[in-house]
Amino acid sequence: METTIGACGLVCSKCSARAATLAGDRKAIEAVAEQWRKIHSPSITASDVWCTGCMSAGGPKCGNAGACSTRKCVISKGYSTCADCGDYPCGDMAKFIEAVPHIKDVIDALRKAAAAQ
Repeated sequence: METTIGACGLVCSKCSARAATLAGDRKAIEAVAEQWRKIHSPSITASDVWCTGCMSAGGPKCGNAGACSTRKCVISKGYSTCADCGDYPCGDMAKFIEAVPHIKDVIDALRKAAAAQ
């Protein structure tokens, strides 16, 4: 299976929301929404969960993709992820890494792979 990475380094191909979206599984989407309501915000609905990956060419994007400053930045610079940016880690990414520490490992691995090419 191809690995899909979000702008910030989240591994979309490991995401239960993406898997449920690709399967068209409404029941699984509702289960993910319920889980995300407990973790992130009680206002999350099933319609917020449908996602094929924030950087995918087509398909739905998770409810917060449109407002994501990291995604906007990556797109505006023509990059695939933050790993492509010479300013990494900027202030936004430093805060995100603080909240989601494993993202640093993903971005660092992408940067290392790019440097090796």
